[in-house]
Amino acid sequence: MGFRDQNGAIHGPFALDNAKIRDKWLNLLGSPGAPTENDWTGVCPTQAESSLLSPTMYIQRFERGYIYYCGTGSAVYAPYSVTHVPGVRGRYTCGAGDNSVIVVENISSGYATVNIIIHNFDGTIRDSRIRNMLLEPGGQWVINVHEILFDWLVLGTNMGGTFNGDAYVYSDQSVAVNHSYIVDEDCKYLPTILRAYPPP
Repeated sequence: MGFRDQNGAIHGPFALDNAKIRDKWLNLLGSPGAPTENDWTGVCPTQAESSLLSPTMYIQRFERGYIYYCGTGSAVYAPYSVTHVPGVRGRYTCGAGDNSVIVVENISSGYATVNIIIHNFDGTIRDSRIRNMLLEPGGQWVINVHEILFDWLVLGTNMGGTFNGDAYVYSDQSVAVNHSYIVDEDCKYLPTILRAYPPP
């Protein structure tokens, strides 16, 4: 399994080859989402302070969080914070109707891992993107939903080339999420309906 980044480039696939991490992912019924990297090792921050030998931490990141364990301990799932963005819309022809633009701003002092998952109106997942570069403090990621859904809008003849659903923004830092619509022929933002979502 892998992911598409903000430019649509494919990364992966990444294997679930660490037995403890894989078993935890399976126990969670895959709810952490697809892996966004291979598993790697580091120093366990909590146990290292009370031991002369720093125990090893095993970790792997996923779309909605990460799974890790220290030494011989049990695997733990740490979910990212999530912001729900309702009323996400897309249309095959940009100027013919509403298309959503979502702006994610990192309001924390650290670099943020950020991704967006777009759901159909019935809750099933339509598509997702992961920013493959950490979002710097104060930085913004401008997400044009039309660009993510374009292939689906072309193929989705049963929807008449339109999309209505929700989006969920996941991050390991505090972010502010703004949602606006593109409605004119020049595909400009309509700031009067800009809606701000508080940090998770």
